[in-house]
Amino acid sequence: MSVTTSPSESEIALFSMLVCDLTGFDDFDTQLLALNLSTLRAERAVVGDIDRLLSAYRILRAECADGDVAFRCQALRSNGEFAETLKQILYLCYLGSIRINGHWKRCGWRQHEDALVWKALGVHSPMTRGDGEFGDWAERPRDRARTDQRNERRDEH
Repeated sequence: MSVTTSPSESEIALFSMLVCDLTGFDDFDTQLLALNLSTLRAERAVVGDIDRLLSAYRILRAECADGDVAFRCQALRSNGEFAETLKQILYLCYLGSIRINGHWKRCGWRQHEDALVWKALGVHSPMTRGDGEFGDWAERPRDRARTDQRNERRDEH
């Protein structure tokens, strides 16, 4: 098993620019970006070589104008070597999951909570707001009497 190191600030900055170009969103948390980059590196065998993609992206940024996002994205997409990695980046950013051998792998509560799908829909991520804790839906309600009263009122209607 290989040891993965935390991404450097410059790697996170470059990954941030790539993610912004791919998604159109530009307000990512640095810790989340570092976590996502580390996740992609750890799953390199399945998702592709994120570091090769970042190297190619760095060259593209140097060769074209800052505002030429469409050109950069098209150039990356047209390179078949990066197709799977680009898909996995989008899965991870929008869904908080990646695809491994035909199955979804959830990458953690932070990726779920900050997945772009919620921002795109204009809603909070399910089960992450309110007086409960993340994952408490797997447990019985704490105040059974209050839950029973709500169920009785619903049954009356």
